[in-house]
Amino acid sequence: GQLSVPPTFQKNIDISIGHSALLTNATRSLTIRCPAEGSPPPKISWSKDGALLQHSDRVSWDRAGLHILQLRASDRGQYRCAAANALGSDSEASQLLLAGVLFVAVHSSHVRLHLYAHLLQFQWRFCVPRPTVLWHRKDGLLDAGAVSLPSGSLWIRNVSVHNQGTYSCAATNAIGKSTASTVLKVHGGFTHKADLSHTFFLLLPVAGCPVVSDHKPPVRWEYNNRTLKEVSAPGLQHRMLVGGRVLEVSTLQGKFAGRYRCQTFINSTRQILILVRSHASPCFLFRSAEFGWRFGGWTTCSTSCGSRGTWLRRIRCVSLDGKDVHPDMCQRVPKPVTSPVPCNRQACPPRWSVSEWSKCSASCGAGQKQRRVTCQQLDAGGAARTLPAAACEGTSRPADTEPCSANNCPVWVTSPWGKCSGRCLGPTTTLQRRSVVCQHNSSPIPSITPSLSFRPVSVRNCSSDLCDVQWRPGAWRACTVVCGSGFQSRRVDCVHSKTGRTLADQHCAWLQRPSTWQHCNTATCECEDTTQYCSVVRRLRLCHVDTYKQRCCSSCLRGVDST
Repeated sequence: GQLSVPPTFQKNIDISIGHSALLTNATRSLTIRCPAEGSPPPKISWSKDGALLQHSDRVSWDRAGLHILQLRASDRGQYRCAAANALGSDSEASQLLLAGVLFVAVHSSHVRLHLYAHLLQFQWRFCVPRPTVLWHRKDGLLDAGAVSLPSGSLWIRNVSVHNQGTYSCAATNAIGKSTASTVLKVHGGFTHKADLSHTFFLLLPVAGCPVVSDHKPPVRWEYNNRTLKEVSAPGLQHRMLVGGRVLEVSTLQGKFAGRYRCQTFINSTRQILILVRSHASPCFLFRSAEFGWRFGGWTTCSTSCGSRGTWLRRIRCVSLDGKDVHPDMCQRVPKPVTSPVPCNRQACPPRWSVSEWSKCSASCGAGQKQRRVTCQQLDAGGAARTLPAAACEGTSRPADTEPCSANNCPVWVTSPWGKCSGRCLGPTTTLQRRSVVCQHNSSPIPSITPSLSFRPVSVRNCSSDLCDVQWRPGAWRACTVVCGSGFQSRRVDCVHSKTGRTLADQHCAWLQRPSTWQHCNTATCECEDTTQYCSVVRRLRLCHVDTYKQRCCSSCLRGVDST
């Protein structure tokens, strides 16, 4: 038939199943991809022309597809990918065609002038893609009565002496080009009246009876259930070749579309081999009745006991000699229907039956899960009966408990430690912090519940150069009095021990700070002025204030005397 997808040809062929490809002399490798999915995963098998493929140095396949290396002409054919699992199967095929105009032949003969028309037949083998055919006449142009037929043949009408000569045809396709030639000779006198009874055709198309090349028994051809003798000229024009194994049919006159078949003896048995002709094309489609369906053995029973077991008769596609072939070879033959047949209907022996496991008894850490274990028997009627445990004593009793563990335990989760920039605790020691939170985690952990005793620390000491500091006091300033208890102050700075750089006071807060003031000149004064401002005190009449009176004792007394 015709290809639904145009074939491709290239050096390394990579196609999906269902597409076709052309094999040329330049082809080095072939990959046919067959993606298949299913649950359970399907098993993939490959066949070529109905026969299962075997792994070899050149041929292999995997989940990606079929791979063939170092291709040869014998690799052409139909490759089928079949995917099957317990629930069903499916298949798809690809054609590998041998490309190129491998053979061209032109047939003619000596004819006489009373011939009305003459056909120069063009034949080719394995010409894929289909070639373009051009006819030429040596030393002259083609006559107006010469017509190129769709089949590629040249039809010369009203043959005369001037039509004789050398005719050549060239067949060209994407793969290459091939040529052939023939000589047409015309003899005898010319007769204007056409005599169709002597018209001679080299016939097209050619149909071959599907038998081996050394087949000896006679072959008889039929057309639409009538012998060729009964439908011969002027109805159907034909001729036999190769001992009757090849039939050539004229497509120029009369009816030629219809059903052809050949009869012969194979292994002393008369066989009818059918060829069905397309109505739209002068090409024969071969379908042989040498393949048929045959009942095989039984499948394995689906169960070993009880009432639910069934099996089926296998149906095989076989050749005339009884050999198994791919089912595609029998697709035109009605397939027998096979129905499930009950099998193994006896009662099953007692056996232990278990229920599903319960959930783990612990939500965190170690626990146990349980299931129910009973002794049961499936009888011939398909009913399940519970028996005493003693009925199953001959077999090992499954466990009804099993240890388990749950990972849904709370855990302490900590963040990374923060910067070492907290409050200083010593000459080179400060603090760093992190967050500590309680979370549930599915990862395996010890079966404990987080508590304060196991809580990770969130604060720790760390070493920091910023804490290498000290207080540095300055010199005392002058006392405010020379006697009578005054006070004096000094500067106290926080400095870095190594660099001496002055820092903010909070950097030394962890150290005891030296005093910045103190009492001074606490001795009692002997009525003497202890401050230089006594003249002002007296002028402002402040001697009645005890503080000024004490510090300006002499001046205040002189003031009293003068009054």
